[in-house]
Amino acid sequence: MAMALKFDIEAIALAKEQLDIRRPVKILTARHISRGVVGNHQYKDGKHIINLLDPQVTPNYTLWHELAHCAQSEQYDSFDETYQSVARLALGGLVTRHTGYILNPFELDANKIAQENSPTKILVTRY
Repeated sequence: MAMALKFDIEAIALAKEQLDIRRPVKILTARHISRGVVGNHQYKDGKHIINLLDPQVTPNYTLWHELAHCAQSEQYDSFDETYQSVARLALGGLVTRHTGYILNPFELDANKIAQENSPTKILVTRY
């Protein structure tokens, strides 16, 4: 059976408050995002948009990770540009799609936030 993600709206509101996310967050699910991607974050038209792959193995961790990107992005006028610049600096200008992601300080920070907070359930997996 395919999984279906159910969101705990109150828990997500508390997570937003904990991470100091002030702008609206819209969470969508998709059967496919792109190869190897289980979640992503965009900021568009004044709101954060999180896409979560459904089904996936670690949806709660992934949602915390993407919420961390929401919080990070609110600290910069152009988060996408800053994200790419930081990746280049961290890698001495040698950025590939893979290394630019796994070694990017924003990703490392989002992973840390997700690791620390993922025991707090903000969604449930239904079967």
